[in-house]
Amino acid sequence: MKKLMVLIMSMLVHNAAPSFAGEILPWGKLPKENGQLIHVQTPSSKSIQGKLVYYERKGPNWEAIGKMIPIVVGKNGITMPEIKKEGDGKTPSGLYRIGIAFGYQETAKTNLKYSKVTKDDLWIDDAASPDYNRMVKAPTLAKSFEFMRRDDDAYKLGAVIEYNTNPIVVGKGSAIFMHLWSGPTKPTAGCVAMSEENIALLLSWLDKTKSPMIFIETESNQVPK
Repeated sequence: MKKLMVLIMSMLVHNAAPSFAGEILPWGKLPKENGQLIHVQTPSSKSIQGKLVYYERKGPNWEAIGKMIPIVVGKNGITMPEIKKEGDGKTPSGLYRIGIAFGYQETAKTNLKYSKVTKDDLWIDDAASPDYNRMVKAPTLAKSFEFMRRDDDAYKLGAVIEYNTNPIVVGKGSAIFMHLWSGPTKPTAGCVAMSEENIALLLSWLDKTKSPMIFIETESNQVPK
């Protein structure tokens, strides 16, 4: 009963519908201009599967929008940004801005800034490159990079999660996106992935004028070091 009362009081304070047991959404840390929030949560730091709920600011209140979306994260789960490293296969926990949308088509249904990606678009993950964690046009002197136009559909539609982008810290991880999954049991290299239907739904809702952000955590809100 005590736990139930705490949950009810929390809902009244935050004026938002609950999404997952144990959640600690960062309402007090959100910039005033932030009008949209995506909440990603997994059961534990080692889980590869989780759920997503998205919220919109309605005056002084926050309101859960749409349905709960199943997602997958990095193959090695979620880690704290303080200890994340390039190539660790982990998704960084924390609060981040949503950047540009990208995809294989000329246009996409979204109010984010959109970039059609081609074989010449590369995302640099070479920590020794001055272009580390940036998208550049080929050719490049970087020794390691991702093709943004892949042979599969992973980046057919997606958006940048602005982790380690301002400032960029060498070796702390790169190319953290929301994108299409290979399936509900197939983890990523560190991104947040979901079905094509659901990424399209999210992008159609996201609006750059509302300064959208994403909050990634575990159910206990504790990611062990």
